[in-house]
Amino acid sequence: MSFAPRPVRQPETTQQASSSSNGRTMTPAQVLHEQGPAERSGSFEPLTSATATSLLARPRAKHLGPAHIATLGMLIIDEFIYLDSTTGSRISKAEHLRKRGIKGPSDDDSQSSFEGADDDDDEQIGGGGVYFVIGARVWSRPQEILSILDVGPNFTPKMRNKLRSFDDGEGSSQSPQSMWVWRDRPEGTTRAANIYTGEKRGFEYLTPKRRLDPQDLSVAAPGHCLPRWIHAICSPDRIVAIVQEARLLSRQQGQAHAPRIVWEPIPDSARPENLDGLLDAAGMVDVLSPNHVEAHNFLNTSRQRSTPGYIADLDDPSLTLGEFKLQVERDGHDLLQLCAASGSHAPLLVIRAGKHGSVGLNQGCEESVWCAPYHGEDKQHEVVDVTGAGNAFLGGLTWSLAQIDEPNLDLAELRKMALGQALKHGAVSASYVVEQRGMPRVTPAQHPEDGSGLKWNHHLTNPSERFAAMQ
Repeated sequence: MSFAPRPVRQPETTQQASSSSNGRTMTPAQVLHEQGPAERSGSFEPLTSATATSLLARPRAKHLGPAHIATLGMLIIDEFIYLDSTTGSRISKAEHLRKRGIKGPSDDDSQSSFEGADDDDDEQIGGGGVYFVIGARVWSRPQEILSILDVGPNFTPKMRNKLRSFDDGEGSSQSPQSMWVWRDRPEGTTRAANIYTGEKRGFEYLTPKRRLDPQDLSVAAPGHCLPRWIHAICSPDRIVAIVQEARLLSRQQGQAHAPRIVWEPIPDSARPENLDGLLDAAGMVDVLSPNHVEAHNFLNTSRQRSTPGYIADLDDPSLTLGEFKLQVERDGHDLLQLCAASGSHAPLLVIRAGKHGSVGLNQGCEESVWCAPYHGEDKQHEVVDVTGAGNAFLGGLTWSLAQIDEPNLDLAELRKMALGQALKHGAVSASYVVEQRGMPRVTPAQHPEDGSGLKWNHHLTNPSERFAAMQ
């Protein structure tokens, strides 16, 4: 399939970004950061060259370096609603899981999939960014990760201790080397509903969101320097603004290189009318990771639908695995070709494909690289809840890429072996998320000098052993 070139939307320059509002002269950073009071509490402190110099003069934690990973995803309190896939009526959590062949705590089975889960709670800690950093935490130390948590009175002490447990496996107090930055939000923690109808999941915010920006990470990070890797879940227009702000801040702070960006497009932006915006934004990020439905929906144009063998519904149960993979690969190659035709730099494209695993595509590999999930067909009975699994997968993948990161490394040219390793690290991270409803359970490892220093879900197999089993 060939594609005609199309105009490329260029990022704003520093000079173009300078402006004024209501007679007030603003710096470029303020222009990029300007937003209504309903979207954000607190003011943006412009970073002048003098301010940047003073920030860089502060002592910086020795453990922080190019592999430092952060997210712009926000903390959410999740509620869960289960609907019958035939009647649409609301059903209980236990009935929903039994329909999927998963045994609940009331079943006569000592090896219930609910063992050790926080299943008595009607609310769970959520947010794609939180699951992303937990996926990275499977492999890394807490001081190498950064996540900002805006918490209100509705965030219970039990929830707070649950997140603190990912610092040291205990969670009884704030760790001096914590991965979390806690901020008070008097109006309450953001709430959302996860609506499950059979295998399909819907999502809806119940309260206003509080958006995070690169400036928030800059203020929170040791040394006030932006982390090397930044993860975001947002629309195409929003990721463009994030990249512009991150580049500007990194220059003002004297950092040698701008952060690498890992981008998950939000599901409701995945429409064919947003394809041009996706392609514009794709040229500005390092890793682009939609799931298989999102990638397919962006490309659901008349041109694609007229392609011989085109499959309209990737969730059609009559599809064979071969047919499914072929269409997902076709979508991935089409996206990369469209990026090239537009003159944009093609990113590393990682399509998350649910129970079928993931596939990585880029210009450096002659063929697509598939990775099966850790819980294959023989372990599907161990899968309880896939909420957050895709985010955690990206956290593990990002950690893996960070281990081989160099200033001049072009992820679009990443070779097959390195890409396959990154996909497997992601798959292991996701494996601990799906084994219970809610966050994984962690305890201190017997040998804390190894890996993350945590034992995950009381398993005898640690992440490295799971990784080796996938080789």
